[in-house]
Amino acid sequence: MNWRLVLSIFLFPVLAQSQEKWTLESCIRYAIDNNSNLKLSELNIASADINVKESKARRLPNLNGSVNSGINFGRNIDPTSNDFITENILYSNYGLGSNVNLFQGGAISNTIKQNAKIKEATILDHQQNINDVSLIVANAYLQVLLSDERKQIAKTNINNINLQLSQMRKLIQAGGRAESDAIEIESQLARAEQALIGAENASELSWFQLRQSMRMNSEKKFEIEKISNEQLEKVIIENYSYEQLYSHAEQNQAAVKAAKVRLESSKISEKIARSSYYPSISLNANYGSRYSDAAITPTSYSLKKQSVPGIYIDGKSTVFEQTVPSIATSKVTSFSDQFDQFLGYGLGLSLNIPIYNNNATRANIARAKIQTKSNAIQLDLRKESLSQDITQALINVRAAKKELEASQKSLNAASTSLDKTKKRFEIGSASSFEMNQAQNNFQNAELNKIIAKYDLIFKYKILDYYAGKQIKL
Repeated sequence: MNWRLVLSIFLFPVLAQSQEKWTLESCIRYAIDNNSNLKLSELNIASADINVKESKARRLPNLNGSVNSGINFGRNIDPTSNDFITENILYSNYGLGSNVNLFQGGAISNTIKQNAKIKEATILDHQQNINDVSLIVANAYLQVLLSDERKQIAKTNINNINLQLSQMRKLIQAGGRAESDAIEIESQLARAEQALIGAENASELSWFQLRQSMRMNSEKKFEIEKISNEQLEKVIIENYSYEQLYSHAEQNQAAVKAAKVRLESSKISEKIARSSYYPSISLNANYGSRYSDAAITPTSYSLKKQSVPGIYIDGKSTVFEQTVPSIATSKVTSFSDQFDQFLGYGLGLSLNIPIYNNNATRANIARAKIQTKSNAIQLDLRKESLSQDITQALINVRAAKKELEASQKSLNAASTSLDKTKKRFEIGSASSFEMNQAQNNFQNAELNKIIAKYDLIFKYKILDYYAGKQIKL
């Protein structure tokens, strides 16, 4: 058996997973699916939806059942005959009741509208949270790319210094250089190795922050796609104006729309508070029966003589007897028979006219008006903040673009200077100090170019966000 083949079959999925490359879109999607705050906002939406359904159900009649059972001791009223008897009575009452509001000053309709607005605002809050998470992940994603490139630059610098050290040793062996020149390059190599360690630590930290923003296990290993020069050029071509960004964001940004919806909701609250000034009309219905063990049904009869007093014949008192039937045996009337015998139902119409309720309605209206003014101010503040943020974002992009152009010029000059210094160093006309300085200048220029590039990309992503575009590379 070819064990290598079998082992490769089992290890292939693991290797494939370890080499998986994630795009910015896939990182954002993972973060959205696993963010606990977003899950909480989804629960808020579900709760708001329940409130909407509950307020709609208030238009329907309710239905309640009741059962009342007990036992009375001593002298009681027979519930079947309303006679006083001295007997322990077991009783039960059964009923159904229903009530429906016909008019309540528009409170129910306005409550439905308000809860619908609250649900809409909750959905917009959730969308805003998604947008915020997307920006956080995008920033962390670009920081990883930046730190990885800084690490690669540090490694390249070490390789270049090793080549310089090798060249220097050759020159020393040939007698063209002093031993002290090699010591200087070795010192430079040590500093470069230290810089690499710093870059590796920064890279590890940026990866941790990316996983943290994605709510991913810190031990999970994966790769992310790098940004090509073509993608960079595509980003730089994009141009936005303040009017274009503000007009779109003011109409479509979730946070602003949520503030507008809350203002509309507070205006509906005023109508709900005013509804307490109006009379309310409700229709009610009831249906019920009762049961008692005092209710009996005769099962047999007997005849007995009964004297009738107060009868006179020719002025003389006479004993008069008559035969009358009497109950010989009986039983407790069954539940079904009693239910039919004592069944009752009714309809009623109620009118409630508010006259004075300790100024509660007036206070509720005043509070609702204050909330409306507060929400209007919050909307203005949101728009003002949006205007400032967009203005700042445009300034940042213009500055970042100029910084990138300047860093490119600096990199070109440092590269030219390094090439010339290398040639002079190779023929022995440049000192190791000059070579070290040229190398450091080139490395710093290269780092500044990388930092400027990713800074510009992220700041353009912020403009894309205000323009309503998907955050992607």
